[in-house]
Amino acid sequence: MKRRIHPIYFIALAIILTFTVANKALAYVAQGGTADFSFTIVESLTKFLFDLLKTPAFTLSIVAAIGLIALKKPTSDVVAGFFKVFLGIVLIMAGAITIVNAVLPLNDLFVRVGGFRGVYTWEEPTAAAAMGQLGMEIGGIFGLGFIIHLIVVRLLAKRTPFKYIFLTGHTMFGMAGMIALVLNNVGINGWNAIILGSLMQAFYLTVSPAMVAPFIMPITNNQWTFGHNQSFWLTVSGLVAKAVGNPENDVEKMKFPKGLEFLKIPSILTAIIMLPIFVIFSVLADPGYVEANLTGGTHWVVWCFIQSTMMGAGIEILLLGVRMFIGEIIPAFKGISEKVIPGSMPGLDCPTIYPFAPTALMFGVVVMLVAVLASTAIQMMLKTPFVVLPNAIYIFFVGASTGIVGNKFGGLRGLIVTCILSGFAYMFVPLASAPFLGLDKVGLEALGMSADNGVWAIFYGIILKLITGK
Repeated sequence: MKRRIHPIYFIALAIILTFTVANKALAYVAQGGTADFSFTIVESLTKFLFDLLKTPAFTLSIVAAIGLIALKKPTSDVVAGFFKVFLGIVLIMAGAITIVNAVLPLNDLFVRVGGFRGVYTWEEPTAAAAMGQLGMEIGGIFGLGFIIHLIVVRLLAKRTPFKYIFLTGHTMFGMAGMIALVLNNVGINGWNAIILGSLMQAFYLTVSPAMVAPFIMPITNNQWTFGHNQSFWLTVSGLVAKAVGNPENDVEKMKFPKGLEFLKIPSILTAIIMLPIFVIFSVLADPGYVEANLTGGTHWVVWCFIQSTMMGAGIEILLLGVRMFIGEIIPAFKGISEKVIPGSMPGLDCPTIYPFAPTALMFGVVVMLVAVLASTAIQMMLKTPFVVLPNAIYIFFVGASTGIVGNKFGGLRGLIVTCILSGFAYMFVPLASAPFLGLDKVGLEALGMSADNGVWAIFYGIILKLITGK
């Protein structure tokens, strides 16, 4: 009996050819060739595909639509599913942006109080900054790596644990940037970097969701895992929490006095916890400096209250978006796992687990904050080659995820130990990974990668140095 070739291979071939032609066109133009009409079309198409893959709302809405079509749902259901997922992701992004805007001034306060300058670790801005010199490599690794990942999962999903599709676009972009930098550091560029880097990217996209699955699937009722760059240290955190903690001491089961029941509302608890943090660091930084540089003329105490409650509002928006998104993507993904890539499951962004344990979330953030500030003080005392700046975004999102995982597998003690461990990892791993990234070679000495990407940079960097001798 003649075996039918699955449509995914034709789709993969079409996208690979598109990236191939596009990269050759971009290289031609970069070398001084004339950008005629045909090249302009290809360049525009490449940008469209690149931006499409990089935008979570589009990629996940398309995934939902494909799943619903595979389930032979009516057109009205497909359209509704597409827009509900899109709106859910937009709400998650709006909540995340609100949280980021609320906590970013803390970075200025940290620097002002500590009196230091250093390296700011954040994947996406670092990858975006590297695009100026490594744009072709990053774009090729990003697109081709994802296609290879889909093919690998299609082949392995039914028979192995490697059945998870990595669906977080901005994380894939950050990883592609890291891989391009590591390759550039040992002198591998152009098409050699794209081909080798795509294999490295596909390996990461396939392995990391499966690695962290034992610690995320129990939280999500076995519906999805993480496709996110927290996977390595969350896996470590899960193992440590199991070893040192007791899941029976679940912070979500903590009894609050009746008059304090309102503290179980995540947005209110967030605002109450963050208010003294803003006030303390504003006092240490000098209220006059805060009003002159951060508040836009608003009284500093009023500003502290606004920033804290804005963060609480961001939590509410984010959780609303998560509920809408999960309510649509999980049923729709059934079509993917049954018809398109049989046996597959989704790997999603970190906020998707936040509604499951809001109290552990905030406990995690607070412990992470203490660990990060302690790490900064230790680096200053040790006079390390550079000081990793406390990143308020990581403090929240990594602290939240680690708190939930630590609590799930080790209760309150597991939460505390794992968040301290993560806080130190996210501050000290960038010191160890810097020589493998070669950021100085592309003029980005003030930027860096976080702990998870740093671990992978060290892993890939050591292998490449052994192979190339550089």
